[in-house]
Amino acid sequence: MDPMLTSHVLPVLQNQQPFLRMRGLWIYAKYVEEMQFKNEEHLAKVVELSYTCLISDTQLPVRLQAALTISKLLDKEKAAEVLKPHLAQILQAFLKLMSEIESEELVNALEEVVT
Repeated sequence: MDPMLTSHVLPVLQNQQPFLRMRGLWIYAKYVEEMQFKNEEHLAKVVELSYTCLISDTQLPVRLQAALTISKLLDKEKAAEVLKPHLAQILQAFLKLMSEIESEELVNALEEVVT
């Protein structure tokens, strides 16, 4: 599964089309718990692109899905290490999202990030 995601889904996280970025993030959120990242560079790149989408994407659906994906990625120890220095910005982005949209899923994701 790792090579397929690296080849086909990872590039979508940088696509110009917001829907494709959102779907790429959704795929990682859906399967990250079951995945064993054989290539740590792959995990690091997913974390970096998810963080970038959360912080700087202009589209609300993409930022929302990035937040949900990051909450799932934090279950991976390596991802948590990469995101730890950015925790303040991540929390600010979550709070900004919560002011823009009411979502129970977002609240649950924030709980996962905080714990």
